[in-house]
Amino acid sequence: MVLVSLAEGILAIFLPPLAVLLRTGCSLNFLLNIVLTALAWVPGVVHAWIVILAIPSHRERRRERRRSAEKEVRGSGSWEGSRRSGSRHRHHHHHDEYRRSVSRQRGV
Repeated sequence: MVLVSLAEGILAIFLPPLAVLLRTGCSLNFLLNIVLTALAWVPGVVHAWIVILAIPSHRERRRERRRSAEKEVRGSGSWEGSRRSGSRHRHHHHHDEYRRSVSRQRGV
């Protein structure tokens, strides 16, 4: 992860628009960086560094989406969810059946 950011940082010095393109795709930041680099090289480099530091990479965004989806899945297994599905009721039903079968075996 650090190596990728370092490579993007070095790339931003030599080819700022390419570094921004790799980070954001074909976006407004990419077009702005082309204009800044064409006007003067230094503003293009500064803008590329800002983009690299401020905007998460595609891999980081995908990882964050996966984490939030996993949290949602874990959160859906709550007591409220099981109550709505009726599993709590089924549990008590099986417990009552067991109690009746034990009573029958004892002759009560």
